[in-house]
Parts: sequence; structure tokens; C-alpha cells
Amino acid sequence: MVLLSPAAIGAPQPTASALGLAVLAGLLGNVGIQLLARAYAAAEAQALGVLEFTALPWAALFGFLFFGEAVRPQVWLGATVIFAACVWVGRAGRQRPGELPISP
Repeated sequence: MVLLSPAAIGAPQPTASALGLAVLAGLLGNVGIQLLARAYAAAEAQALGVLEFTALPWAALFGFLFFGEAVRPQVWLGATVIFAACVWVGRAGRQRPGELPISP
């Protein structure tokens, strides 16, 4: 499909480097989804759901680094709150050293 779709609209064929980057993007995306599926299988969904909110800070950071987009201070403040919440939720399930587990 990648090779035939440009020909359908009369565009030039993609270069070998462009095809290589497309394959690399597909592989990285696949690995990311596989890791996400393993994370949801190993942990509670309610704990991992908080991590979905990190899309905002990542989008702001990548927009700033790769495209030079200006990011307002409110976005960085929100990103800080989101990352703090992720750390808080991540540490909430840990057992402290010397603490006995609580049975329901």
C-alpha cells in the first residue's frame, strides 16, 4: 500500500530512506503498543490510567524541541502536576520496608 498509494495520485515514489524511516516508525510504534499491553496486563488499569495524561506534556515537549513551538507557562505547570500525580500513584502501591502487608 505504501508503494502504490503515491502512484495513485501521481506523486513520485518515496525514497529508500523515507521507506526506511516509515518502517522504523512502524517498528517503534509496535514495540510501544506491546509494552503498553504488557503494562496493563501486569498492573491495575486504574493506576496506569493516570499515565495516559502524560500525552499533553510529551506533545508540548516534542513540539518545542522539534518544531520550535512556543509553550505557555501554564502548560509546563500542568505538565509538572501530571508528572507529580504519576509519581504519586506509582509510589502508592509500594510497600515500605519493614511494613507488614495488609490482608483484607
